Amino acid sequence: EIVADTESTQAMVDFVVVTDMDLTIWRVNKAALKLNGYEEHELIGKSSNILSGDRPFTQKAIDILRQKGHIPNLDKNNLNKDGSLTPISMSFSILKDEQGQELGIVCVGKDISERKRQEMERQAIAEIVQSVFTTSNLDELFRIAHRTIGKIIYAENCFIALHNRTT
Repeated sequence: EIVADTESTQAMVDFVVVTDMDLTIWRVNKAALKLNGYEEHELIGKSSNILSGDRPFTQKAIDILRQKGHIPNLDKNNLNKDGSLTPISMSFSILKDEQGQELGIVCVGKDISERKRQEMERQAIAEIVQSVFTTSNLDELFRIAHRTIGKIIYAENCFIALHNRTT
């Protein structure tokens, strides 16, 4: 038994997924199940790539992991059971026994949706501010603002108005 279902593992806020060296899932904690929307029996024995929304973990990645011993803070999109994607930051390590034999791969990560949303908002604000200084045509500025806001939220029916108290 590689990883016991200890209270501390199950109570972790970060998700934990443990696979063998062929990427077959052995263990998941409650945080991983909550993030992905799966039940434990739906993941155990499946390839970890069932959770890969982009850039599946490949043999090349495993070779890099073997060379480095760990891969920290890799941002990816997690594919949830309902088909939605969740941006996550993951760290990978090789799990070895006392003799140095590779037993599997431990992946620990967290949902970074809020961080990604804040980054997009900052980028949009910077884009609009830059346009204020570089665009002399007010209609063009409004189009840029509409397009930029539309990258973050649904803005099909966006309305921009100028307000002047005296008029």
